Amino acid sequence: MIARSLIFFLLMILLPDLYLYRRYVGRRRPLWVKIVWWLATVVMLTYTMMLYMERDFTPTPQTSLNFYLILLGVFTIPKVLLTLTTWIGDRLCRRNSPRRKWGTGVGIMLGMMCVYATIYGFTLGFSKFEVNCVDYYSKQLPASFDGYRIAVFSDIHVASYSGDDQQTLKAAIDSINAMNADLIVFLGDIQNKLPDELTEHAGILSSLKARDGVLSVMGNHDYALYTELDSLQEMKNILKTEDMQRSFGWKLLLNENVTIHRGADSIFVAGMEGNDETRQTFGVASAEKSMEGIPQGSFTVMLVHNPQEWRKRVLPLTEAQLTLSGHTHGGQVGIPGFRPTMLTYSEDSGMYEEGGRHLLVSKGLGGLIPMRFGVTGEVVLMTLHRENQ
Repeated sequence: MIARSLIFFLLMILLPDLYLYRRYVGRRRPLWVKIVWWLATVVMLTYTMMLYMERDFTPTPQTSLNFYLILLGVFTIPKVLLTLTTWIGDRLCRRNSPRRKWGTGVGIMLGMMCVYATIYGFTLGFSKFEVNCVDYYSKQLPASFDGYRIAVFSDIHVASYSGDDQQTLKAAIDSINAMNADLIVFLGDIQNKLPDELTEHAGILSSLKARDGVLSVMGNHDYALYTELDSLQEMKNILKTEDMQRSFGWKLLLNENVTIHRGADSIFVAGMEGNDETRQTFGVASAEKSMEGIPQGSFTVMLVHNPQEWRKRVLPLTEAQLTLSGHTHGGQVGIPGFRPTMLTYSEDSGMYEEGGRHLLVSKGLGGLIPMRFGVTGEVVLMTLHRENQ
């Protein structure tokens, strides 16, 4: 993770420390303060280089990375904010009112907010989830499926729920079972990096039960993309992740579909593979294979990990009326009216409609980084309704 943006992290640590030292520390503070200031800088730079040397995307276990990110949120980013607001404030004051230098005060306020968001996000914020109910209406839904209920969850990243945190995952799974849904679907990213992460949670995940079973698809984290392994070991890990999901009693859809019957009526649930990383050649989503054998005009629910596939493949290549996806985590951090994923995804959280066809993007439960602020994890109970002609 650090290796992909090393220069960015080093500059984020070093430049604010240089600026703030010259402005507030260099000429006004005793020697011991200066030593402590630069010692903290050296520690953060050294910590960064240690993580840079990690071969995988994240270390195993991930505790060292999580602690590093907390330090960034509590110390480094507040200094970045103070530097920016002070620098901007000074220049605006020179042009307008030299006596009113507001930049420092604004920077301190923003820094305190960042500290609060970091501490809350890594503690209470990540341990919470909500149950959201969604009603979906379609004229194409067969009459026998009016009121059909689907429990939806995604992106559990089980390695982030080790130890005592496992209780949050168990509470979410218990909530899904309590819904008494007709069908349960999981939308990918069951792990961070390795299938061995699932072993600790096998009992909890195997407890999921629904009348029409549990269907799942693979996410990008389920394809061994974030480890430095040879291709043979990568393939072994992928197959193990697939087999473990099946051992839970789940039906894994790999560019394929299943039929669900109610009397003489039926609907189809298709599932695309979830590898959205272009550097890999296996696990690539295929809308055509996923829809193979589904009669034209049939009501179809498409499961796909990445919501970008909705416009890329689902809308132009299929007739699927309803698509369910995850992947974005709703940004994990948000303030009213803004989530960072809004910058890169046209559909990043909630329900969307295009030409009478719909996409639901789940905020997911967990995350590679166990932190949420302003974006609570969720499980969704979707009820299908037949709309009158």
